[in-house]
Amino acid sequence: MTGVIVSCNEDFLQPKPLSIFMPENTYTDKTAMISLLNDCRHTYKQEFIGNMQIVCTEYNASDLCIYGEMYSGGLKDFDLQMTPTSVANLDIVNSGSYWNFGFAAIKSANVVISRYDKATYDTEADKNEILAEGYFHRAYWYYRLVHQYGDVPFIDGEITRPTVDLFTMSRKSILNHMVTDMEFAVQHLPVSVQFGEVSRTAGYHLLTKLYLSVGRFDDAIRVATEVIERSGLALMKSRFGTRFNAEFLGQMYEGNVLWDLFRKENISISTNTEGIFIAQDRVEFRNNGATSDGSGRTRSFAPYWLGLPGMIREGPLYEYLLRGVAFSRPSTYTAYTLWANCGDDLRHNWPNWFPMDSLRYNDPTQANYGQPVQKPLDDDSIRNWFPYQYYKIYVPDELRDPKTNNDSRGGYTDNYIFRLAETYLLRAEAYWWTNNLESAKNDINEVRGRANAPLITAADVTIDYILDERARELYSEEPRKTELTRIAFIMADQNRDGYSTNNMHLNNFFYDRVMRRNEWYGQQIQTATGKFKMSPYHYLWPIPQTSIDANVEGHINQNLGYAGSENNIPPLE
Repeated sequence: MTGVIVSCNEDFLQPKPLSIFMPENTYTDKTAMISLLNDCRHTYKQEFIGNMQIVCTEYNASDLCIYGEMYSGGLKDFDLQMTPTSVANLDIVNSGSYWNFGFAAIKSANVVISRYDKATYDTEADKNEILAEGYFHRAYWYYRLVHQYGDVPFIDGEITRPTVDLFTMSRKSILNHMVTDMEFAVQHLPVSVQFGEVSRTAGYHLLTKLYLSVGRFDDAIRVATEVIERSGLALMKSRFGTRFNAEFLGQMYEGNVLWDLFRKENISISTNTEGIFIAQDRVEFRNNGATSDGSGRTRSFAPYWLGLPGMIREGPLYEYLLRGVAFSRPSTYTAYTLWANCGDDLRHNWPNWFPMDSLRYNDPTQANYGQPVQKPLDDDSIRNWFPYQYYKIYVPDELRDPKTNNDSRGGYTDNYIFRLAETYLLRAEAYWWTNNLESAKNDINEVRGRANAPLITAADVTIDYILDERARELYSEEPRKTELTRIAFIMADQNRDGYSTNNMHLNNFFYDRVMRRNEWYGQQIQTATGKFKMSPYHYLWPIPQTSIDANVEGHINQNLGYAGSENNIPPLE
């Protein structure tokens, strides 16, 4: 399997009338409209569940990771493998591509937006609240799509007929429309909500990203400040909730606040004041919209240590590590360089961090049993040997108890979609764009101080450092490729460091950052099953050719650098 998008078929353009959306008289009051909103809320967990989490795509196409499995079909050479036509033939998660996934989520949001005023409400506030959340869901997924694919079709309402006449709209026009929608939304989203629902604070967090995207940096600072200073939320700085400590081969290691922050029992509890927007997925919901087999996070992000000779799927070591296969394997930068001079940073210390030199051979039938594991020298060490943030990646598996099951891969867990630590880093970025390095430093140090990391000075603050800190704090949480591309667009819009919107497919910050930080692509490392390679135009993914071809009465552009872009016409504004 590879972390790459696949093309959609004409199902995207020709929706089938098989859903609950069809009856005109179904959504008659607020309760009924909330049922529609629940459909939207459930989409967020889809990135973080299953055999290979879709979010791996965001990491493997970035500065942080590569696809670790070394079979011939795995995504390595973007030039050869990521094309508008061949991309559909690559192996991918069963739950679909970001193109299909994003537009399906937008379709659900548009049903809310189109139907909200056909229901009756007790108050005007209730009515506005429904529309505000519909706007939130649509803005979130368009924010993602325009930073994955660039200019895309904009669909402004419910699709009630076969649609084959779509036209590409410019990324900036879509973002400006989403800004306007979210400026309304943050006035009407509820202040207090249940976990899994969308609050006004979540709206402000999303609006921060949108303001950054369109270059309104002072506005980004203003709304991020609403989250940081006036929402009632705060970074968790002391232990809380279910305070599990980590046990490794019979020895107990004391946990810490970050350990607690990512225990599944603690993500959605009232004493956790850091979560802003949370996608919920729990084993008790299995028959009510939850995924069938849990998150699979450990399988996706942990090393395939069981592929090392002398290692077996049983015993205390297996119970502690479960079965990873490294769908996302960190770069040397992510695993090592990022942590230079990290001091006592909790994100890099036991029990939160797992270094490979902790491994001991665990097959009692072998002579080397109990001795330190030796790093392999062949290609397979790519997915077998790397350290990682254990506190995030390890998820106890309820369905496959490692004491009795040899395929434990990570169980059910809620997931942070927005977390307050990211808001601090977003505001720090906005301060950097306005050259207020002192304030940027203060926000970064709020995050670093909580992690017990050495504090920095204003002279340390660069856009690269902010991205480094995002990697340390938000690994496996943030959509990494999306955020890199967003910053690349801002760089070009601002004409910073020699970048321009006129030739981004040839020269952009995204590509330069990946080449500097991810040696697999930067050095074009050759393996037995292919070479890792990326080009500047891969800052955007290709529009699936099947969607372009099916759109017979309109015109969907292809991104520059990919075959078919010679047929482009100016996008709608």
